[in-house]
Amino acid sequence: YETVYWQTDGGSSGELLVNQGGMFQACSQGISDTPTPDLAITDITPAPGSAITRGDTLRIRLNELFNTDQAALRTAISLVDASGAALAAETYTLTGINTLAGAYVEIGFTDALSYLGPLTVQVSNTLTALNGHSLVQDLEASYTLISGTRPHIDEVVRVVEAVAGAHYFHGDGAEEALIRGAGFGNDPGVITISIGEQALSSTDIVSVIDAELRFTLPDLHLGVGSASLAVTVSRAGVAVTQHGAIVIQPRVELQDVLPNSGPPQGGNTLDLYGRGFSHAVTVTVGETVAGDLRLLSSTHLQVRAPSGAFGLADVGVSSDVFPGERSVLANAYFYAGRETGAVNLEAASSPVSAIAVNGQVLYAVTGGGYEAIDREGRVLGQLTTANAQLVVSDISDPVHPVLIRKESAGVCLGEKCPSSCTS
Repeated sequence: YETVYWQTDGGSSGELLVNQGGMFQACSQGISDTPTPDLAITDITPAPGSAITRGDTLRIRLNELFNTDQAALRTAISLVDASGAALAAETYTLTGINTLAGAYVEIGFTDALSYLGPLTVQVSNTLTALNGHSLVQDLEASYTLISGTRPHIDEVVRVVEAVAGAHYFHGDGAEEALIRGAGFGNDPGVITISIGEQALSSTDIVSVIDAELRFTLPDLHLGVGSASLAVTVSRAGVAVTQHGAIVIQPRVELQDVLPNSGPPQGGNTLDLYGRGFSHAVTVTVGETVAGDLRLLSSTHLQVRAPSGAFGLADVGVSSDVFPGERSVLANAYFYAGRETGAVNLEAASSPVSAIAVNGQVLYAVTGGGYEAIDREGRVLGQLTTANAQLVVSDISDPVHPVLIRKESAGVCLGEKCPSSCTS
């Protein structure tokens, strides 16, 4: 390659990008303009080498504001046929536009153009910026001018029971899709459709009118992954591609809920595991919608448990973009009853290893150990204590249980014993 212009970057790294013709650089402070002293072409669309029709528009982007006078444009830009002869001025139009960030020239074709075949766009260095600097390097871009009308795609949506929805699909071979746009004609024999790199069979095309195409989306064999795919429509060899036209998502499936129990007042965090999760889902516990949804991945989300009545409750996840799609785990969550009464044990006494009740007296043995497990099921370790204690409580009044303390050899045995202890 040949270096035309070189500018030292004081930063450690950065990515160059084009916006409306202007040259910008990504850095630690965000996006900043990168001014250059000379006029340069930063982009041209369609890409050189493409086949174009007389209905297409070519756009040449520039990094600086430039002289948009029609005479100056005609002097600097010309279109040449296969023999090297320039096309007549009345066969095409040149429009110069200055923007807040760079500029561009649009080249359109008129009805006076009858030529078909190889076409070369030539831009000379007589094109000048407003500061008087000339184009730093000439440009030649080659195309093939063909007959026909290029279709136009506005959107691709999923159709369910004759109702058009959004651009989300499962890609499992059981869905109908609708392409809205223009220039499709009325002959399905000259229409071909591709989804990503997969070409559809002619039998997949349901109907064709000039503004709509209906087809059956085949099984794309994408498994349980998500993907954004391009849609290409070709009419008699003239094609148009809409990148990211459809999004493939697996069906919503709820597989596990952790923890599986909580207080009746709610407010605790629930972790839901499965697949097909997105921000466009609704989670219910019982009949109540859970709030504070946080999407951690397509297989893991968190919600805030709503309040509920004592007992088991179903947990369900429904999709907002696939009407009627819902996955339910029956009796997956248990609303525990609140305690009637409680007594506080010293932290050193935990954990409680055993409990027994005899009449109106409750016996609890603390000490020993337990295995700590996190929400992912990973064992964090064995927590143990060498201290053990027998705790005896009077539960004759279940709302206000009382610890029973006993003095032995002048030592008070019991939780938080006062200075004067009685049997």
